[in-house]
Amino acid sequence: MGVLTLLFLLMLVVAISTAIQKKINTKHNKMYSAYPSGYTPFTKRANIMKITITLLLIVSSLSGFAQVCTHTIPPATAVPEGGIYFVSSDSIINDQVGSIYYLCSGVHLTVDASAGCTYYLEDNCQLTIKAQDGDIVNAKGFCTIIDSSSQSIVVNKEVSSTFSKPFMPSLGIVFTCNPMVYDYSLVGGSSPCSQTTGVNDFSKTSISVYPNPSDGNFSIDLGENYQTLSLTIKDMSGRIIQSSNYYDRQLLNLKLDGPAGIYFLMIVSGDKRSTIRLIKK
Repeated sequence: MGVLTLLFLLMLVVAISTAIQKKINTKHNKMYSAYPSGYTPFTKRANIMKITITLLLIVSSLSGFAQVCTHTIPPATAVPEGGIYFVSSDSIINDQVGSIYYLCSGVHLTVDASAGCTYYLEDNCQLTIKAQDGDIVNAKGFCTIIDSSSQSIVVNKEVSSTFSKPFMPSLGIVFTCNPMVYDYSLVGGSSPCSQTTGVNDFSKTSISVYPNPSDGNFSIDLGENYQTLSLTIKDMSGRIIQSSNYYDRQLLNLKLDGPAGIYFLMIVSGDKRSTIRLIKK
């Protein structure tokens, strides 16, 4: 909740209390015998104080949810509960408590059950939560977040990402970040996708895509030769636009079909993968 909103609510509490107190004061000169036994203007003042305190407690609880648009990505630690995991391929998790998940670009993570977990999503991720209790989601651009639980959830996201909560949508607390910023200082200064277990990222410095933006014709230099390659292009909604396979290649020429806009190129070779944002003018 922003500072201005909090101040407004506090002013509203004061205004309500003052209005009620004025109403009491207009009757203050009446004889106490006019009130029921044991009920005086001081009794009313006590009730007003109870109302004020209750409203202040409500405001205080709401102010606990704050917009957070800058996050430090922690290093991975694999423990039974409360671990920190880097996810670079589509996965399903279940029965996690207090864990942290960092999703590489383009990953779809399905959560069968969780409680008190935190998620960090890079561009073009999809997070589907079936059951949760008190989770927090932070998302960069063009992500899709779906929470099917009936519990409260806090979402900090860029404006291009979408959030839906079919059941009890009022319990979805959403803040918009422009932009969402991740600090990678604790994980080597860059995205930790290359540190995931079992799936290795292409070296970010070895892949060159040019020109980018372009009119739809891109040249790709992978930095070294790969025996098998799979290329998939998705639009901002996650829909596959085109895909193709290559063999024994380092240099590729790619023609992007479709209207001008932002797309995501997924490159996969064996257990290595990378996601690159393409801009067509």
